[in-house]
Amino acid sequence: MGGKGTGAEAFPLLNGYRAIAAFMVLSTHVAFNTGEILTPVLGPLLGRMDFGVTLFFLLSGFLLYRPWALGAMTGTAGPRLGTYALRRAVRILPAYWVMVAFVLLVLPEIQPVRWQAWPVHLGLLHIYIPGFTLEGLTQTWSLATELAFYALLPVLAWIAGRRHRGDATASARWQLTVLAICVVAAWIFTVLRVSGTLGTSTMSAYWLPGFIDWFALGMACAVIQARLTLGGAPRWMW
Repeated sequence: MGGKGTGAEAFPLLNGYRAIAAFMVLSTHVAFNTGEILTPVLGPLLGRMDFGVTLFFLLSGFLLYRPWALGAMTGTAGPRLGTYALRRAVRILPAYWVMVAFVLLVLPEIQPVRWQAWPVHLGLLHIYIPGFTLEGLTQTWSLATELAFYALLPVLAWIAGRRHRGDATASARWQLTVLAICVVAAWIFTVLRVSGTLGTSTMSAYWLPGFIDWFALGMACAVIQARLTLGGAPRWMW
C-alpha cells in the first residue's frame, strides 16, 4: 500500500476504522439474513450499518491516493504502476478466490453451478453481467466496485497530478477541483440511473460511477493531509 510513510503503515490508527467498518458490514448482513432487520428500533439501525461500505471506500481513496497526491505537490514520482497493481492483486485476490471456490463448490442452494460462473466471479465481473448474482456471493459487489476503483485510480492520479507539479498549493487546488468534478459526475450518474435513463437493469446500481464520490472524498482528505505535512497551510484550507 505504498512505500514507507505513504501507505497504511503511516496511519496505524486507521486500522481501528477498518475494524469498525468490517463490524458494521458483518452486522448488517447478519441482520438481513436472520430477519432482525424487521425488528423495531434495532432493525433500522442494523439496516444502516451498510455505512461500513462507505467507510471502506473512503479509506481506500485516502490511503491509495495519498502517495500520488504528495508526489504531485513535491514534483516527485508516484507509485510505480506495476508495483501498485501487484500489491492490490495480492492483497485481495487470493483470499477472494478461495472464498469463491468454496461457495461455488459447497453451497447447496446454488448447485449445479454453470461453468461460466467461475470466470465471471473469479474475475469480479458479476456486477456487469446479468444472471450471475448467486446466493452466497451477493455481498461481493463492493469488492468488484473496489477493483474498478483500483483500475481507475492511476488515470485519476495522472489527470489530477499533471498540472502545477512541484507547486504544493496550486497542485492541491487543482487536485481538489478534479475530485469535485468526480463528485458531481457521481451525482449525475445516480440521477440518470434512478430516472431510468440508463435502462431498467438494476446492475448499474453497483457500478463505480455511482460510488466515485465516496472514493473522491477520501482522496480529498489525502490531498489536504499531504498539503498539511508540507507545512505552511494556506488560508484556502480554513
